Amino acid sequence: MLLGVIAVGVIYVAMNMTYIYALPITEIAKHETIAHTAAAALFSPGTATWLSALIAVSCFGAMASCALSGARVYYAMAKDGAFFPKMGEVHPRWHTPAFSLIGQGLWAAVLTLSGRYDQLYTYVMFMMVLSYTLGVGCMFILRWKRPDAERPYKCTGYPWLPALYILIGTVWTINTIIERPVPSLWGTLIVLAGVPLYFYWKRSTRNTIS
Repeated sequence: MLLGVIAVGVIYVAMNMTYIYALPITEIAKHETIAHTAAAALFSPGTATWLSALIAVSCFGAMASCALSGARVYYAMAKDGAFFPKMGEVHPRWHTPAFSLIGQGLWAAVLTLSGRYDQLYTYVMFMMVLSYTLGVGCMFILRWKRPDAERPYKCTGYPWLPALYILIGTVWTINTIIERPVPSLWGTLIVLAGVPLYFYWKRSTRNTIS
């Protein structure tokens, strides 16, 4: 995992250096498809088209892992009584969370038809980074409130590395709110819409147990 993270980081930085080499900063700010524009500047429009196609294919690969893992999160939520009970059922033949996968696919289709790619990307990344930042922040709270709890794994660099992560995540979140306030607001509203449903299912589960 460490080697994988390092490899991705090196590739990511190298690609951004290529963009800066190919285009001035003022030109980069004008375009949303930076890879396509940089390839056209360095090589040719035809090469840029092929590069865009490769990026689209890689997006399908990333989407596959998100679809497989995301559906199992809904499945686990349903098993815990925090989501639609149907999502917690397993297909009798394929042994997969079929209803969870179907529900996720339908919701993805609705989102796809609701806006542009950059808007949807901002919805997801804004709330994802914010949730990760809050999750890391919870570690500090848990270690303060439950200092004697069992620690199944060690956090290397604690507390400095987690604190640095929170700082970077907070700065990124604030910058996104300033630069893209409308998509950030919609992403927040989509997540907040699930709060009353969570409390409803939590209360229903408690009543069922009682």
